[in-house]
Amino acid sequence: MCSNRPNAGTKMKAEIMTKYRCESVDDISTGRVFIEVYYPENATQVFRASPPDFATHEEAQDAFTRIATAVLPDFNLLPADPSNSGNVLGFGVINPSPWHFGGIYSDEKDARKIAKKLGAHYDVHYGSHRLDSDDFIYGAL
Repeated sequence: MCSNRPNAGTKMKAEIMTKYRCESVDDISTGRVFIEVYYPENATQVFRASPPDFATHEEAQDAFTRIATAVLPDFNLLPADPSNSGNVLGFGVINPSPWHFGGIYSDEKDARKIAKKLGAHYDVHYGSHRLDSDDFIYGAL
């Protein structure tokens, strides 16, 4: 499915994974294609974006499919939260104000790398994340 996006060209949507939404977008300035990843899949804020490295939307979608498991959190590796049905436990990357949930990871080192890439306002906390949302509960350790 294609739709027009003001000032960005054509966007092709694909439901690649159950928890994420990937959109390939034309970069008007380079004539190439980049990828926007949204989490949860109904989010309006971009979770991750690539540089415009792809010649076509199909190439971008194929690349995302190949690397998604290496780059994005694998919810199957996260333990279920016994206190909160539908939640998993892990290291969450957050910006407390304005609120932005940057993801949850089984490894604190991975979470810290993502927090550093996202910027100085992002912190890492161990806590509980409700799947398919940006909810993350944490407290003092």
